[in-house]
Amino acid sequence: MLSWLDDQAFTFTTAVNTQNIPPIPSSTFLCDTVRVCTGELVDITVNFSPRTEPDHHGHFGRAYITSYQETSNTSGVAATIISQFVPTVLDVGFHTITYVATDDGTPALTTTVTIVIEIFTPTQPPVVVGDTQIGLPGTRRGAHRLRRVR
Repeated sequence: MLSWLDDQAFTFTTAVNTQNIPPIPSSTFLCDTVRVCTGELVDITVNFSPRTEPDHHGHFGRAYITSYQETSNTSGVAATIISQFVPTVLDVGFHTITYVATDDGTPALTTTVTIVIEIFTPTQPPVVVGDTQIGLPGTRRGAHRLRRVR
């Protein structure tokens, strides 16, 4: 089933008057809202256009996530932007990160990609409080007899 395509928007260039095409984005974070837990390290890699023509230059719009940082931004035949963050409870909610790549073709063309991040605090599992040893009915704790079953 392709339900992940529901309510998504895609832009395609089908008719152009130039040999140049805009940078083509790729990432595992495209097309959907990405849900992440507080305290979880998140690495985002966005690539643009692995072509043999113009250089591509990328940049991102600042996400208002306290620990968000761009760790690498490589321009070239294929532009790559790598960023990471570890969200805290102060970051809980929805955030958008915008990545933009522009090639140096004629005319210069630009592609913009927006990633939506939902940060949430997971429900903590219950804490079990009580005796840490288990005793079988009719036995003393730690005095279990094992027998082989044939």
